[in-house]
Amino acid sequence: MTAQGIFTFALIVKNTNSVFFDIAEEGCKARASLLPNVNCLPIGPNRWDPVAQAGIIDSIINGTYGKVDGIAISVSDAAIATPAINKAITEGIPVITFDSDAKDSLRKAYIGTDNRSFGIELGKLLDQLAPTGGKYGIVAASAPNIMERVEGVRERLEDTKWVEAKNSYKDNQDSIPRALQIMYEYADENVDAIISVAAKPMLSDGWEDFVDSHRELVLVVGDSLPRQLDLMNKGYVNGLVGQLPFHMGAQSMDTLLKIVMGENVEGTILGTAFLEVILFPINLPKLTVNEHYLGSLAVFGYVIFALIAVASLSLMVWTYMNKDTRVIKASQPFFLQMVVAGVLLFALAIVPLSIDLDGHSQKASDVSCMAVPWLMTIGFTTIVSSIRT
Repeated sequence: MTAQGIFTFALIVKNTNSVFFDIAEEGCKARASLLPNVNCLPIGPNRWDPVAQAGIIDSIINGTYGKVDGIAISVSDAAIATPAINKAITEGIPVITFDSDAKDSLRKAYIGTDNRSFGIELGKLLDQLAPTGGKYGIVAASAPNIMERVEGVRERLEDTKWVEAKNSYKDNQDSIPRALQIMYEYADENVDAIISVAAKPMLSDGWEDFVDSHRELVLVVGDSLPRQLDLMNKGYVNGLVGQLPFHMGAQSMDTLLKIVMGENVEGTILGTAFLEVILFPINLPKLTVNEHYLGSLAVFGYVIFALIAVASLSLMVWTYMNKDTRVIKASQPFFLQMVVAGVLLFALAIVPLSIDLDGHSQKASDVSCMAVPWLMTIGFTTIVSSIRT
């Protein structure tokens, strides 16, 4: 904290030449401007470079950026960043992660997407768009959050008709040109769909040309940056699953402030919501829902009840006509008839059980539904009470 009582929090991104992290920086600065004692300091390498990113933490510790009171970092490589994170904490600088985590480090909290669930949503979107299945390829990178998304995609599509290509996933090395090149590679391998777990290929100027030349492919992409939404509106992608980088930047400032003010956020995971955008076909297939109506089985139920009713009434009449015989007297005719009446009431439940919305009103179905437990309970109670008396 400076002499003026201002806390400076560093927001370390993977790559300063990234629209996603530009938005996270906006959220960081916007939230800091609303807090009377917080300054947001966005830093990061100008390309994906895990070693350089870890070096920035060392520079903060050494005072290169002045007095920094806390760090929020989107981790490029957990193995490389973890020692630097732990060193910063040992030196008294609290560290949290956002967007991409370093779970085995001493970081205080993680803010961002549940990346495995993010991958599951990407897989679900593909299965919704094309449930008939086929072969798909994944475009990804080696960052820990990206690999969690890959695992989520595979988990969601494991028991579907979709099969992953043999050489999937392919690493785009956090490069936009490489990401687009992978798209063409998969297309040449005759896949039916491509899932890019992050925005990279869509940020290329050649994306429209790729899509125009491969309209047969189903394309599902992670993130929902302004350019991606614009391309979606023009029909250049089938589905997007997005994140909220602005919120990540803003929540990072709030969380670091809580830490330096003495609040306990140890191990806190603050999840942010997904955005899901899907391009629906113009001509959707007719929705068919199997209501599991009984149909002709209802007739079978009526027949069974009729047989039970005839047998019960016959036994009641026979018992009455022979009530003076020695055996019937000893068995107490009244209670014998109670047993038969109970059986008849119990069996009567078959009738309302045979009534559904197929040919009957909602009210009739509601009444029959309520009648079933009453008939079964009264019938069962009548039978048991006569036997136990």
